[in-house]
Amino acid sequence: MDAINDIYDSVRNFLLLKNEWVGGKVFLYFFCLGTVLKVPPTKNCSWLHHLVLTLLTGFAGGFFTPLFMEGKPGLFTNEFIIVFTMFNWYIVHYTPLQKYLRHQYVTAFVTTMYEINRANGLFGVVDKAKGKYEGDDFLLGIFFEDSSALALMGPIIIGTLSACLGFFLPFSKGLDAIKDGMPQPMQVPFIAAIFYHLTTHEQMPFGGDLSSVKLEKDNIKVLLICFFVFMALWTLFKGADSNPLTPVHTLLYRITRVPPLPSSLSYNAINKKPGKKETNSKSSKTPSSSRKSKETKKQK
Repeated sequence: MDAINDIYDSVRNFLLLKNEWVGGKVFLYFFCLGTVLKVPPTKNCSWLHHLVLTLLTGFAGGFFTPLFMEGKPGLFTNEFIIVFTMFNWYIVHYTPLQKYLRHQYVTAFVTTMYEINRANGLFGVVDKAKGKYEGDDFLLGIFFEDSSALALMGPIIIGTLSACLGFFLPFSKGLDAIKDGMPQPMQVPFIAAIFYHLTTHEQMPFGGDLSSVKLEKDNIKVLLICFFVFMALWTLFKGADSNPLTPVHTLLYRITRVPPLPSSLSYNAINKKPGKKETNSKSSKTPSSSRKSKETKKQK
């Protein structure tokens, strides 16, 4: 058992970036590489446009969300971000190594490292927002008349945006990222931000102490990191048209009676009618139709 615990502790420390050098440099490098791989070249635009677009879309969360908490943009507080991104951008788009970096299994490894870093970034933002947003005008504070009640909207929304704000950039795109619904890379941080925020604070929403029954905070983080990685690899290998959360979405659509878009996966599940599907096989033809086809062949 001691050996198993030691292995688990090692894996947990790895996933939670306990080593400052590994977390601050190695994972950041692969996060920058993953960002570069996700932003395709722009047609009829200069290399500078593409490089700046990569930086903005890849690190929009780290750049803008600190402003909601009176902080400094991460893009400027950690200069390795720009250096690593520029280096990887050149390698991916202008060297022969690009064909190897785009191999599916290499992409899977980079995606895993990318998602581990993205999840840990979300945890940090939620924790900071939780400490920053306190007051009497929060929902739980009003309902339970407790000035120390937990803030809900701020930490959850800011935490979500920290991991997916790049979908809304450049700003000329507006809200096009969600016009067809919330894409899977947005769903994951939204669910994770809610779950992490409501399960890791030491008090219940109305102030009661839950520290004796709560799971260890690091274990919750590991669980959510695995969720990030699983969903990303699912999309990588199964494609964007497959989502393991579709049954949950479908159930919510049925309960709320909000109609899903025809382009959504839930739409097909809700509007699927029981019965045999029509086919174009020969066996589906009626005797009369087969006779007519024979007659037309004779006339020819």
